[in-house]
Amino acid sequence: MAGASNVPGILMKSNKQARGTPLAGLAVKVTDGFFLVGLSNVDADRARNVQLLKERSLFDVPLVYANQRRAIIAIEKGAPANARSTTRSRSGATSAFRGAFRWLINAQSCRSPPRRPC
Repeated sequence: MAGASNVPGILMKSNKQARGTPLAGLAVKVTDGFFLVGLSNVDADRARNVQLLKERSLFDVPLVYANQRRAIIAIEKGAPANARSTTRSRSGATSAFRGAFRWLINAQSCRSPPRRPC
């Protein structure tokens, strides 16, 4: 199985059929299979990125595999929450994130396989 060799960037879309608009930034390969996408901090780029992130509901993340085949990861934003529920859900989301990736954190610190405590 060929791993991802490139992530060209992130596209924002208003609907599934629309052509994506790229966010201004740069994607870099950190190591095999891991990529980091940084958004531009230039004033005009930042304003445009913020506008796209607020107004568009879909993210497309294109991938290029080592065998040159291509794929797209499509992500749809959820409905906005009111300020009160957002505050409550932040700690829950952080907790869920930590729980989902606890095995990775443990594996990095003690090299144990997932679901087996150190």
